[in-house]
Amino acid sequence: MADPDLREDLREDLRDEFREEFDRERPPPDSYHSALNRAFQQDPSRLPGWAAPVAVILAVTMVTTLAVGARARAGQQQQHVPAGNPVLVQSTTKPAPAPTLGPAESPDVHVAARTAREALVSAGDVIERTQDGGESWTVLFAGMNGHRGTVRDLEWVTGTVAFAATSYGLLRLDTQPPSFTLVNQRRDVQRMDFVTPLVGYAIAGDRVIRTADGGRSFVDLDVGLTLVSWIQWVSAGYAWAAGPRGVVATSDGGRTWNEQLEFKDAPDSGAGVPLTQVGFTDRLNGFAYHRSGDVNLLLHTSDGGATWEPAPRLPAGVTSDLVVTGPDSAELVQPSAPGRPSLCATADAGMTWRCSELPLPGDPGQMVARGAVRWLALLDSGAVFAVSQNGQTWSTRRRPFQSPAGVAPARSPSAVGG
Repeated sequence: MADPDLREDLREDLRDEFREEFDRERPPPDSYHSALNRAFQQDPSRLPGWAAPVAVILAVTMVTTLAVGARARAGQQQQHVPAGNPVLVQSTTKPAPAPTLGPAESPDVHVAARTAREALVSAGDVIERTQDGGESWTVLFAGMNGHRGTVRDLEWVTGTVAFAATSYGLLRLDTQPPSFTLVNQRRDVQRMDFVTPLVGYAIAGDRVIRTADGGRSFVDLDVGLTLVSWIQWVSAGYAWAAGPRGVVATSDGGRTWNEQLEFKDAPDSGAGVPLTQVGFTDRLNGFAYHRSGDVNLLLHTSDGGATWEPAPRLPAGVTSDLVVTGPDSAELVQPSAPGRPSLCATADAGMTWRCSELPLPGDPGQMVARGAVRWLALLDSGAVFAVSQNGQTWSTRRRPFQSPAGVAPARSPSAVGG
């Protein structure tokens, strides 16, 4: 029979090992295996036959306890509390410590419209929602960490669930009841495309990543591009990814990717890293928009990318992202004069364009089309949000950036679509 004193000493040693590994609020994903390995790094002469099962039981017990606690914290809901106009969604629990950030990130503007009446907008790191075409607003996320960050992408997934990629990590926004959850503190996510509230894809740094648990964890997805700036899924099987050097596509859910376009910009263009985006209405009809400095290239396909037809003309200069409104139609915003944008549209795959100056101030930011309704987010000294039911008259709303002193607002178009 084993010596009781030896057994108790080993239990204490194992507890100390695990306590050292897990004495943090959010242990890294490999802590489970690391703790097991360290627990077994004992003098073999001190480990009788029952020590290994004891180590495993302690590891499983502690990891399970931590996981349950993390899920409980993530599932806590925030209360919808009236706070004048706009209404503010306020946390009823003590928030987790804000991520430590480096230099403040310049604030940007975004808009994500679900219908002609309901939309989300962001000015810097503050996210608001309207259900009546912009007449009234509710603050879903009031920012954090002294407003040193910004929203980088904003996307509806269902009628009640949206996600925001921010400088602080990935936010899930729920509207019934209004609440937010910081589901992942990964801060390199630039653009998202969620298929369901659980399954989604994102651009992180220069690569594509995939989640199957609502953003709590991600794995890399190799699409065959060294740099990726855009991704769009039109169904569970069909998707396109784009980067400075080309466009690739998959028809088998991301298992394999085939090159469809290759771009070779002049090495001495001095334009920085080019930006390429894609926009498809279905698995056959879509556009590819390649921007390298002031040189823009637009191509259209009607056979899923097997062949592409370049547009002979398109607006020049720095523009917003291309908003695809139909199989052959698209729109974008370009500056016709400093601080004065124009809305340009094509109905024949880029063969001809019609541009009209907007009665709005600001540089091109982001546009979303929902039927005949247009939602705009522009960059001025702050954010300018505008909505038009007919493209002729606009209802506008200004929002100042809640940014740290000394940080100027971004003056370039947003790199993220709606």
